Amino acid sequence: LQLNILPFLVEFKIVWYFCNMKDAVVVHVAVPRFLKNWLEHTFGNPVELPPRSYENLLLSKLLRPRPRNASRYTPLSQGVDVVIPDNRFRKPAVYNYLGPDAQDIFAQALDNLFRLALWSSCAKYIFHQRQTINDTLENWCCANGIDHYSRDTVRKKFYRMRHSYQANGFVVGRTYGKTSTKD
Repeated sequence: LQLNILPFLVEFKIVWYFCNMKDAVVVHVAVPRFLKNWLEHTFGNPVELPPRSYENLLLSKLLRPRPRNASRYTPLSQGVDVVIPDNRFRKPAVYNYLGPDAQDIFAQALDNLFRLALWSSCAKYIFHQRQTINDTLENWCCANGIDHYSRDTVRKKFYRMRHSYQANGFVVGRTYGKTSTKD
């Protein structure tokens, strides 16, 4: 895969360029390592989100024309390239800039998509007696392309989600030790 990189200004951690693969315009979005691993494993590199997904719609709405005074910037290794969807009214060649606030909103939407996939895949195995939650999460990470260094982050994210449900009275799976009740 040979990329013909033409970095045009984009402030902060964002860049777009044409990719020879299919002449797609992409935008570089800074995301954590585990999310980068999962997105590239699930949607390819560069990340091409499903055509009518919420994330594609959100990306189209957040993109703005590139400012003239934007400085040149090269992609970070700690980010992911996302293909800008074709849009009849918002041409990717013109609308290819994500401001800092827009980038945060889009990165949060990608994180929400990850959380949904993680929870919907792993929650059903919580009641499984033959496998612990940690083993389930380890297997899920292996199956979803998340490298060994990021697996602890994913495990902590899952436990935070589970704890959040438990704090609101929805007990998911076995609990060990002291449990508190709200009265």
